[in-house]
Amino acid sequence: MNKLYNYTFLYIILSMLLLSCATNKAQYGKHINALKTENKEYNAEIEHTFYLIGDAGYTKIGEDLSHFNLLKKELSTADKNTTVLFLGNNVFEKGMPKKDNQENKLAEHQLNAQIDMVKSFKGQPIFIPGNNEYYNNGVEGLKREANYITEHLNNENSFSPKNGCPITSIDISDNVVLIIIDSQWYIENWN
Repeated sequence: MNKLYNYTFLYIILSMLLLSCATNKAQYGKHINALKTENKEYNAEIEHTFYLIGDAGYTKIGEDLSHFNLLKKELSTADKNTTVLFLGNNVFEKGMPKKDNQENKLAEHQLNAQIDMVKSFKGQPIFIPGNNEYYNNGVEGLKREANYITEHLNNENSFSPKNGCPITSIDISDNVVLIIIDSQWYIENWN
């Protein structure tokens, strides 16, 4: 009997926990509702759109990023108020090697697959370094990748933060600031 009581009690507690987290309607912060009631001309137009892509560099020679076809289609209709952020690990697994290294061809193929996705994109593509970018001579490998991307996109702002810096901010509009942090920089062994 005591065991049955314990299981029943546990079931009730777990049910209450699970149900207390569930909701059937959208939840907004109080400041959004206050804006809507205070400002009769509240306009919910999207000011800027961001697409975030992580670990996009894993592709083999002869393969493309066909799993990103939906994103590529979406980007083809996106306007200039759109940013695509490649969130690091743009080259698997050892970063961008020197030009004379035999692994350079694979690294270039991996980057080209991503660059091709945003080449005719009207907005701003930004590649951010991940831990893999540091695996080939640290900041030197990072700079090689940055140079490759900015040269192929003909866009100096397509790789950030620049020069192995840990943090940068970009003014997107009067109301939006993008803060980019290279988290690997903070945990990198600088010895």
